[in-house]
Amino acid sequence: MKKKYNLDKLFNPRNVALIGASANPTKWGFIVLFNILKAEFTGSVYPVNPKLSSVLGLACYPTLEAIPEPVDLVVITTPASAVSSLIDDCGRKGVPVVVVITSDFSETGPEGARMECEIVNKARQYGMQLVGPNTMGVFSAKSKLHALMPPVMPLQGSLSMFSQSGNVGVQMLYWGISKGVGFEKFVSSGNEGDLRAEDYVAFFGAVPDTKVVLAYIEGLDDGREFWETAQKITRQKPIIAFKGGKTRAVARAAKSHSGAMAGSREIYESAFRQAGVIWASTTEEMLEWAAAFSYLPLPRGNRVGILTRGGGWGVITADACNEIGLEVPPLEEKMIRALD
Repeated sequence: MKKKYNLDKLFNPRNVALIGASANPTKWGFIVLFNILKAEFTGSVYPVNPKLSSVLGLACYPTLEAIPEPVDLVVITTPASAVSSLIDDCGRKGVPVVVVITSDFSETGPEGARMECEIVNKARQYGMQLVGPNTMGVFSAKSKLHALMPPVMPLQGSLSMFSQSGNVGVQMLYWGISKGVGFEKFVSSGNEGDLRAEDYVAFFGAVPDTKVVLAYIEGLDDGREFWETAQKITRQKPIIAFKGGKTRAVARAAKSHSGAMAGSREIYESAFRQAGVIWASTTEEMLEWAAAFSYLPLPRGNRVGILTRGGGWGVITADACNEIGLEVPPLEEKMIRALD
């Protein structure tokens, strides 16, 4: 039976250590650290680099072990070849969660897959949760945690999202700003070597601050586990999903992008419908639906009343409602007189 994860220390850590901190503004070790500090993270921040004494006004530690207190969350930005030994350092320190920003793992081929398997096995031996590798990071409004590669500062709201594409997910955060739609949590799940789609969905489904769950999916390692998890959550709150890799050609691109194996569109569409997951046809539609579910109460049934300036639009709207199973009942004469 698959282990159930508690991701509270991923999204609400007391402190964060960034291994691979850099004074070079073009390096991810600088950019991610800068974003964390710019957002005024509520906890302590510990840069780690044996070659630096300080960075961005913070004391820099030579090793993780040199940090004087237990560490809740570690973010790694070093080259892939160094990650395995750093997972050992995290294990000895007792770190519960690690975010591996670093790429060049299973998305690149057999050798990268071997290295990914190695770090995942080590993390599990230490009882550690691992995000990624090949991730763009994590965001949490509650703790003001912006451990992200891009400098996006999302609006605070009630949406929580996981995305198997960092770029797609971050673009949703940017669009949310322009559309006035806020996020509560976000994670770029990357290659999902350890923590997977169903783990994030289960956590978002359980936390009360999240009203709507968003998912960008290219492929699922355990479709049944995801289906069973989603089916439980959709009874309480909506899950809106957009599926990338719908065709065979694009499925090959998904494999080289995030290491995901994309499956048949028809299978996913049918499974999502059975689980109560709302299937968005575009990313814009996904965000629009999310906004609607965030601000409007869930309807008590499938009966719809239409208010329109002209009869033609009423006919068109009634057709659209009927096509998706909504009922447009005739209004009572008393109600018609009151409206007139």
